[in-house]
Amino acid sequence: MSVHIPSVVIRRKEIVGRKTAYDLMKEGIEELMVCDLDSIIDGKTNFKLYNELSKFFEFTVFNLIYTVGDLVDSFVAGASKVVVSPDLTADRLVSFLEISQNVVDPNSSRFSIFQKSGGKYVMVSGRMPYQNFSGVYNIGPSMGGDNTINVDNFPSELNHFIT
Repeated sequence: MSVHIPSVVIRRKEIVGRKTAYDLMKEGIEELMVCDLDSIIDGKTNFKLYNELSKFFEFTVFNLIYTVGDLVDSFVAGASKVVVSPDLTADRLVSFLEISQNVVDPNSSRFSIFQKSGGKYVMVSGRMPYQNFSGVYNIGPSMGGDNTINVDNFPSELNHFIT
């Protein structure tokens, strides 16, 4: 059975369109996809805001990190899963999976090696992967199916990172 979760955007250390995490909580939201544009565009990850959000929500952060330190810091700050850079080398991706299996891969060309290395979560745009994963984050048209997490209102300017 598929589920839907909303996405929120962080830009300039704020949740775009909402003032606080409490505003999100008032909307009845329990789980989020957090798109950290500061991290993606400027390389300035919002760990403090992740910590605040983690007090109220379970969330997957789309920050496209590239270093082991940023991966660990994202988890320490409260993210339950982290979407990594689609440009990671296979070796670096495997080293991330040695730290946590809660890594989300947005690069379909390496799903096979990702799965063989213990990866459980992937991100796609409107098509199911050939492999079986524990969670498939979908940013395209809504899909049904076991383990599918449809991400609502995903920022279209980030679609090109899902390869």
